[in-house]
Amino acid sequence: MFAEQLFEGYLAIFSNHCLEQYGLKKALSPKFIHAINLFYLPIQSASDNSGQYLVLEMHGGPEYAAIVTDKDGNTRIFDNRQDAETEATDCQQGLIVEI
Repeated sequence: MFAEQLFEGYLAIFSNHCLEQYGLKKALSPKFIHAINLFYLPIQSASDNSGQYLVLEMHGGPEYAAIVTDKDGNTRIFDNRQDAETEATDCQQGLIVEI
């Protein structure tokens, strides 16, 4: 109730800030920290280093980004950058992210 009154119209922004700060400073679960990093850290394009890659479909901007999944809804992780680039070309504004 207090937050609604204090941040009238901006409660979502305040909630996002709280989640980000908790994830960066107090969270103990590595999975929770990783989830916060995926949602709140700036998106960076992948380099040519060997590693694993996710493809994000941007749908008009970072706020609408969705991780590309397979037909069963599982997150697709690519071990080869070339495969990730091929997938990104099939997306609406595909972006490759190294993980």
